[in-house]
Amino acid sequence: MHVGLVIVKGGPKGRMIALRDGETLVGRAKGCKLRLMASDVSRRHCLLTLTGDRLRVEDLGSVNGFVVNGVRRRDAAWLMPGDRLRIGPVEFLFVYDPDSHPPHPVSPESLDVTIPAPAVFSPQPQDLPWAEPLDSPTPPQLPALSEDLPLAEPED
Repeated sequence: MHVGLVIVKGGPKGRMIALRDGETLVGRAKGCKLRLMASDVSRRHCLLTLTGDRLRVEDLGSVNGFVVNGVRRRDAAWLMPGDRLRIGPVEFLFVYDPDSHPPHPVSPESLDVTIPAPAVFSPQPQDLPWAEPLDSPTPPQLPALSEDLPLAEPED
């Protein structure tokens, strides 16, 4: 039986995470069966419950919730085969095919998807040919705003 989540974005593409009937805790904490090491994933982010060919996703009070087929959720949702689930930066495809076997399934107990922090871009003057260099190291002073400016009237 081929039941699980396939990573389509934000991690090792094509990696299959096999799911079994029952619950799978997702988050950054060590006790989670599926660990997603990203700053926008809570320690205990959501709970996946597989029942037959349906997958229930329940938010556990995370800050960012999860996304199902492009719609952000902060409650619970049922997924059908072919639905997409995004938790933090990782997007999964829910697959269910009772007659086939995945080539190399990874059980949640052995999976630790690590998402590296994004690189910080510190541009140098040569990286920005359109920018003019400042003549002095301190930024120019902006003129003070007048408090006598008229306020815009709302339009009908």
